[in-house]
Amino acid sequence: MFEIFKFVYVVVIFLSLYILSRCVNNICEWVKKPRIY
Repeated sequence: MFEIFKFVYVVVIFLSLYILSRCVNNICEWVKKPRIY
């Protein structure tokens, strides 16, 4: 029972890290792009 919870916990952590890294990459790309005001 606890093994399942640990597995779900790890999957959620990895998923959130993946999403966070994707967001950071997108923000970095957006910042690097020359913006026209």
